[in-house]
Amino acid sequence: MNAEKNYNLEVSPTIDDRLAKQKLFELRWPARKPLPGDLRRRICCIIPCYDVGRLCEPVLRDCVPHVARIIAVDDGSSDDTAAYLKAAQERWPRIVHVLTLGQNRGKGVALLRGFRQALHQTDCDVIVTLDGDGQHRAGDIPRVAEPCLKNEADLTIAQRQFPPEAPARSRIGNLASHGILKMVYRKCPPDTQCGLRGHRRELVARMVQTLEGNRYDTEARILMLAMRWRRRVAQAQVPAIYLGKNESSHYRPWMDSFRIFGAFLTVVALPEMGIPVNPNGLFPGRIRRRNRSHEDGMP
Repeated sequence: MNAEKNYNLEVSPTIDDRLAKQKLFELRWPARKPLPGDLRRRICCIIPCYDVGRLCEPVLRDCVPHVARIIAVDDGSSDDTAAYLKAAQERWPRIVHVLTLGQNRGKGVALLRGFRQALHQTDCDVIVTLDGDGQHRAGDIPRVAEPCLKNEADLTIAQRQFPPEAPARSRIGNLASHGILKMVYRKCPPDTQCGLRGHRRELVARMVQTLEGNRYDTEARILMLAMRWRRRVAQAQVPAIYLGKNESSHYRPWMDSFRIFGAFLTVVALPEMGIPVNPNGLFPGRIRRRNRSHEDGMP
């Protein structure tokens, strides 16, 4: 109780009540300082960006002290995202590298492209992913990276601590995917959809050989495959951060939840029943043709 009183004293009375509550919530999970240099040099960060505009600028800036390499993937943005990414690359040319997809292909494709680039151009041991719209703090990178760096986990997923005012659309997909996964994997993490994750290099290498990449369901497929392969999955508590009513998110609750349910069928349910299915979906050829028809020379 005393700690909460102290936090409240730090909140300016001129700040909107919602922002004051958010600040109090974040102060309960303070951001971490960068890891020592010998550990930081082993981390690469993938940041998929789609129409995030200026929101990606502080994300890239704050990530620089935490990692050795940042791979920002512009997923066919139609706004000024490319300009902000280019400016960051010019400011930190040894750390920031930008990949550009000719048109919007989906978050899963952007992640897989970033993974392949990290495997191809770096010798990092851990690959961290976080969103480019500011909903993940760079100060939480150590939380998801450390279990992988210590070889205590193959995959670490941030577990967002939702404030009461969290938008409903941000909970729907998470509740749906956790509910169906819990039926098969009792140790499934509660927050299955958070994009702030740490992956060991070996796991990423196997994922890029298995998955084609699609949209938001790709992150679900990665978690499902990790559990199906009996890989070690760890959790790290972080505060949930929302801008307004989460307008910056491109997650479509019903459509993407439907895709996640399809991922559950092809990655978990049918294989557990002894029915061999391609983990990319019931119609993997369509995804493969769509991806190859837009190849742009990237690894």
